[in-house]
Amino acid sequence: MPLKGSIDADHFPRNEYIMQVVGLPSLTMTKIGEFEQELEVATLSDRRVVTGGSTKAIEVDVETPAHHTVEQATWESWYLQSQFPASPGYKKVATLTLVSSTGQKLSSWILEGVFPRKRKLTDLDMENEGEDARVTWTLSIDDWTPAG
Repeated sequence: MPLKGSIDADHFPRNEYIMQVVGLPSLTMTKIGEFEQELEVATLSDRRVVTGGSTKAIEVDVETPAHHTVEQATWESWYLQSQFPASPGYKKVATLTLVSSTGQKLSSWILEGVFPRKRKLTDLDMENEGEDARVTWTLSIDDWTPAG
């Protein structure tokens, strides 16, 4: 029995993950924001809250290195496909996989209806000590479910 507060040997570290968007080349994502899924609800006249049964679409921020110019061109192309008039297939499927510290266990989710809806360049500062510039992309995701 492990000690109280100890971490099992097969935990999922925050820095061991793979996110692959189907139909796109490999994209380097140095940081992926929190995933939060929520049910749609309705408030009845007597103030009771009941489920609407469906989940809301979510948004997740991902950071990418600005100096990966080929990858940034892929992001830009996908972003353009999402603009009016949106190209067929602009919504993609992706997988997010967490890799355990021993490599034995994998936890995976299927992300459906993914597309970039916002981009943001990090602030630039001459007094910075050489930290690399990042582009943050906000992804809209229709749904995410555990992969078998």
